[in-house]
Amino acid sequence: MSLKICIPAMAAFLLVACGGDGNKAGDPAPSSEADFVVDTFGDLSICNNKREGATAYVKDEDNAYICTDGDWAIDTNADTRKKSSNGSAGPKIAWDYLNPNIDYGEFVDDRDGQIYKTVKIGDQVWMAENLNYKTKKSWCGGGIGKDAGNCSKYGRLYTWAAAIDSAKFYKEKSIDCGYDKICVLPDTVYGICPSGWHLPSRVEWEHFFTYIGDRSNAAKVLKSQAGWRNGNGTDAYGFSVLPAGGLSNDDFRGEGYLACFWSATESDIFLAYSMLLNYEYDYLGDKHEAYSVRCIQDYSISNSNKDEAKSSSSRCEDCKDDAKSSSSFAGQKTAWDYLNPEIDYGEMVDDRDGQIYKTVKIGDQVWMAENLNYETENSWCDVGHGNNEENCAKYGRLYKWVAAVDKPEEECGYDFTCGLSGMVRGVCPEGWHLPDTTELYKLFAAVGGRLKAGKMLKSQTDWYDEGDGTDVYGFSALPAGCRNNKGYFDSDGFSAFFWSATENDAPSGYVNSAYSMYLNFNYEKASFLIDVKSNAFSVRCIQD
Repeated sequence: MSLKICIPAMAAFLLVACGGDGNKAGDPAPSSEADFVVDTFGDLSICNNKREGATAYVKDEDNAYICTDGDWAIDTNADTRKKSSNGSAGPKIAWDYLNPNIDYGEFVDDRDGQIYKTVKIGDQVWMAENLNYKTKKSWCGGGIGKDAGNCSKYGRLYTWAAAIDSAKFYKEKSIDCGYDKICVLPDTVYGICPSGWHLPSRVEWEHFFTYIGDRSNAAKVLKSQAGWRNGNGTDAYGFSVLPAGGLSNDDFRGEGYLACFWSATESDIFLAYSMLLNYEYDYLGDKHEAYSVRCIQDYSISNSNKDEAKSSSSRCEDCKDDAKSSSSFAGQKTAWDYLNPEIDYGEMVDDRDGQIYKTVKIGDQVWMAENLNYETENSWCDVGHGNNEENCAKYGRLYKWVAAVDKPEEECGYDFTCGLSGMVRGVCPEGWHLPDTTELYKLFAAVGGRLKAGKMLKSQTDWYDEGDGTDVYGFSALPAGCRNNKGYFDSDGFSAFFWSATENDAPSGYVNSAYSMYLNFNYEKASFLIDVKSNAFSVRCIQD
């Protein structure tokens, strides 16, 4: 979790954007039909790249102009722009920056008649332009200094309280759900968005970034193909982000350089999560600052499959007669009960014993979404708490490293160097294998990096002392703990350990160890540990 705040974080980038070329004295005041209204053409401010797309009405000519390519030109679309600004059908300047190769949808905001372009990205449907619904605590985006900005191009900037539309939840209490207030919000926050749409949560933003891939490439593929001073994007998905900047301490900052979007998820009384698009995302934004809003269509994260997903997560009653499910112990909490109900899981059957396992795709990898539960020599259920094998239904089995790689102790056990290479199937079913550290690093990258991987991979319940994860990607790691080399079971509820196929190749004296992935209730990060091979840890298999 970053502790940077979106707009102050801009300062290092924005020495040019925040200074110079602000409004000169005598700049016309904005109107509801044009950005500027002046008496004569000579009264217009200079048309420069900071005012690209701005509109003006010249009274003595009764003409409308638009700033384009450094000159004020007659605005041939003035009538339709006027209709759009008044809430009727018609194009907005934002549409000029859409990707012409994308097949966009459309919808109408019934509140003011404005038309918005939409785009489907993965299984989510997003607005392809920023919200432009006027409300209290909102301002036109793209302002410079004290400039009123350009709503037709950038949409409006909203404080977090305005974005979540706190009055909708707290009318009877007259509580401002914003700065210096903790808000207890529902799972879906409709906020300032039109009917049928809602303000995306942090989880929905994470899901969005999972689909588009590598975080380091996110800005490039999401930014519009024009309009950015620090490098235009490819707009590969049609999200068409324009650099509207933001409002902080009554100053507009960052136009041309940055875009910030609110989420519906708060961090504390002062901060809420926001998506900052320059080169990274997922920052904490100060609630009294004003950022852009992109609404997401209701039921977008696999919600159309929610009933099916919930059913599949509790289907063990149906499959008991047909197969020995990994979750088939009657009356016992099982691994499937801890899956993320928002995820559309796959299934596979281990032909060796008929057990059914849930699977999940994360990035371009397919993982088992529960721990392996195939009985073999040198493997155990966690019998330290409850002293019964039914814990296997929840946590799977714990394996010594030799059992995980499926090698004899005299070849690969304690005090022996195995020298394994290539794909190691080990104890995994046909078509699956034990992941090496390279594949685990790739998993971390797909969920936003190692420093937040623990939070993303842990199940939403069962971890000690509020150490639960978000399980955004459906990995659903449970705190199975371990069995140490003395035969004691430990750390269930607190930690999860997963063997890798990568042996420690350090100098002599360390041949008794191999690498494992470690998750802890108290950490948001995931770690690599070098553990002795005689410990017994969980196994997660990855598809070949």
